[in-house]
Amino acid sequence: MTREQFLEQLRQALSGMKAEELEGVISYYDEMLDDRMEAGMTEEAAVNAMEPVQVIAARVLSEADVEASASEEGAAKESKEQEIRRPAGDIRRLCVTAENRRIVFRSEDTEEIILRYSIEENTIFELHEDNGTLTLECRCRPVTSCFTSVQNGFSLDGLLDGIGKFINNIGNSIVGSDNAPIEVILPKVYWGAVEAESRNARITMEGITCSQGITLSTTNARVVLSDVVAREASVHTTNGRIELHDVYAREGMNAGGTNGQIIAENLNTDQKLRLATTNGRVTLDNVSGQDIDIRTSNGSVSGTVHGEREAFTIHSHTSNAGNNLMNREGGDRKLNIVTSNGAVNVSFTGTQEA
Repeated sequence: MTREQFLEQLRQALSGMKAEELEGVISYYDEMLDDRMEAGMTEEAAVNAMEPVQVIAARVLSEADVEASASEEGAAKESKEQEIRRPAGDIRRLCVTAENRRIVFRSEDTEEIILRYSIEENTIFELHEDNGTLTLECRCRPVTSCFTSVQNGFSLDGLLDGIGKFINNIGNSIVGSDNAPIEVILPKVYWGAVEAESRNARITMEGITCSQGITLSTTNARVVLSDVVAREASVHTTNGRIELHDVYAREGMNAGGTNGQIIAENLNTDQKLRLATTNGRVTLDNVSGQDIDIRTSNGSVSGTVHGEREAFTIHSHTSNAGNNLMNREGGDRKLNIVTSNGAVNVSFTGTQEA
């Protein structure tokens, strides 16, 4: 069974769900297949390693019923959902850091910066404002000793409760809280800088125009930018892939990672573009820059560069694989591509090639 067939069968099995919830489930299992394939599995092996569609569907539908019931019963309880609003014009620098939490950036027709998140027992949130800088910090609550209660006298119930919290905190530190993202909503045009750092969780940014710089970093997860405009942008991750779709960084773009691929589609800068990873391929689709530097190892570099071949000074090298680029001097723009154990197959959108 192919990946598309698996997801379509799952979609049909969950056809009774609300459209938004259904797409969330499909996206989750699509990304799970992505992660397995990035780890080296073939598409067929990744699909075969999944639970049967009917088993997944039965569990998802059962959990959806439980969540609906819990929502109705807990309507009168105090909500743990938090929403912070600040006038966007007052904030020149926005910083969000998180442990084991996704960070999701998107835009709305608003004049405010809106931060939404849920407070859980194992997490601590702190909000700071200082001289035009707004910082939201999310970190895991320190794992305390299960014998703390002994200080106030021994109690079996207290001991068992402490052990339970100890195990729960360790579990949450390892697994994370990927189902409870931090949502950051910005105006259509934000006249400031954005910085975000996460650990063991994805960072996504969509539909953002930022007059200053964007800096995003995470570990053991991917970073995805779609329809983003900024003065300059820097993206980094380890053990995860980087996706850049319809991104324009006027004064430079730097995307770096390890053990993951880089996908760059309609990526443009007027200055230097640097894409670097290890043990992963780099896929290009209409990328543009005055000075393009692409580096990887144990992976291929393929796709298209915007412009005519004759406009570039080209330096390209690989080992143990083919290379369709010939080194040449004399171009006003620079193209440097270095890899190992992978082919280089790059063409130019402005050149009529045979």
